[in-house]
Amino acid sequence: ENIPMIPGLENFPGDVIHSSSYKSGKSYSGKNVLVVGSGNSGMEIAYDLATHGANTSIVIRSPIHVMKKELIRLGMALAHHLPLNLVDKLLVMAAYLIFGDLS
Repeated sequence: ENIPMIPGLENFPGDVIHSSSYKSGKSYSGKNVLVVGSGNSGMEIAYDLATHGANTSIVIRSPIHVMKKELIRLGMALAHHLPLNLVDKLLVMAAYLIFGDLS
């Protein structure tokens, strides 16, 4: 387990666990949970927590693009007719309209 030392973490009254120790979201139902990182493990854990009724938040270092399957399908269809850089810009704009500013 490699949990980075975040200032103030030693005074945090809640549980702090590494993804390698995570088993299930069952015991977190109704609790506020913060997942640090958006790698495969972080995103899978966040999804599992949310499906088990935890109030789940994710914090990440760098911006990411959030997409829906429908937007990906639209992008694949548009890529047959438009330049990829234009398709990318259209999908980012559509995601902003759907999800708002996620920064």
